[in-house]
Amino acid sequence: MAHLERALDHDLGQIQKLLTDMGKKVQFMLENSMLALVERNNKLAEQVIQFDKVVDDIELQIDKAIQEVIALRQPAAGDLRYLIAGIKINNDLERVGDYCEGISRQAIHLNQKPALKEAADFKKLAVLVSQMLGDCISAYTKGDMELAKKTIVADDEVDDMCREIFTKLLAEMKADPSNAEAASAFMLINSKLERIGDQATNISEEVIFTVTGDSVRHRPISFD
Repeated sequence: MAHLERALDHDLGQIQKLLTDMGKKVQFMLENSMLALVERNNKLAEQVIQFDKVVDDIELQIDKAIQEVIALRQPAAGDLRYLIAGIKINNDLERVGDYCEGISRQAIHLNQKPALKEAADFKKLAVLVSQMLGDCISAYTKGDMELAKKTIVADDEVDDMCREIFTKLLAEMKADPSNAEAASAFMLINSKLERIGDQATNISEEVIFTVTGDSVRHRPISFD
């Protein structure tokens, strides 16, 4: 029995390492996709696009590892919750990678056009979304429920900023129709950043589920 427990602990540790590594990689993709946009750097954008394949490969590796542990180790209670959450977190992180790839493709498109002043608004938003992503990964690694809650609450600020940017871009399109194509591309980027914030929220909710066994989805977060 002790041997089986040690084997399960080892497997869970390996899965945690893979998920943590994947989280760091998608955060790297986010930061560089936004840098490619702000600095109008097509080479960096291309690197992010190519890097998405690495994240996709890790997703498949994690999915296989979790399936094998469930089948061979028959985990129960907290360990099973951890693995179920891992499946969802794996999917969330892969989606973040896809969003970053999409941002990079839009950056390449925008870099061929005159710069819009609204591009500067994305700097603060990108920092906040990256912070959320880093915090949810850290919360998962440490089992830190309070950090997970903090990340969930931060998503409200991201939503507010995204709405403000959308309003500015819409006004720009109306004021100068020649900028409509570029403004539309920025709207797509704005939407992808908002969705990354949503994915970080989902991951944080899974952290709370793992620690407590209580699902907090669709419920207000309390710091009591």
